[in-house]
Amino acid sequence: MHKSRFAFIALADVGIIATFLPWEKISVLGVASTKTGIDITESILGTSGVGWVSLVLFALVPLISFTGKRAAPILAAKKWGIVIVGLLTAIIGIHTYLDVRQKAVINPLESGGLSFESAPGIGLYMVIVAAIGLIVMALVSKGRDVQNPS
Repeated sequence: MHKSRFAFIALADVGIIATFLPWEKISVLGVASTKTGIDITESILGTSGVGWVSLVLFALVPLISFTGKRAAPILAAKKWGIVIVGLLTAIIGIHTYLDVRQKAVINPLESGGLSFESAPGIGLYMVIVAAIGLIVMALVSKGRDVQNPS
C-alpha cells in the first residue's frame, strides 16, 4: 500500500477513535461527567448525533483509500473527496467546540445557585486535528492524474 494511502487511513482512524472519546467535560455542583461525540445532542442543524455524522465521514476515508491501485498514490479527484470530508468534519468539530466554550461557565447567581462548568474534551480536539490533518495531507501529497497514471 502506498504511504499516502496509509497516512489517510491512519488520520481517519484517529478521527474514528476520537468520536468515542470525551468531547465535553461537564461539572455541575462539583460533580464531573463527560460526553462523547456520540452523546453530544446538538449539531449544526439542531439534530442529534453529531458524533455519528463525524464517524460516518471519517469512515469514508478508508473506503476511498482502498479503491484503485493500492501501490500507487490516490487519484487527484479522489483526494478532493478527502478534502471535503476533512472540511465537513472540521466544521462539525469547530462548531461543537464553540458551543462547548459558549456555555463554559454559568454564574451561580444567574442560574438560581446552580454552579455549572463545561470544557472541551480530548476527543473533540482530536477530531479537529484529524480533520485538519486530512485536509493538509490531501492538499500537500502528490496525486496521480488520470491522463498521467505514473
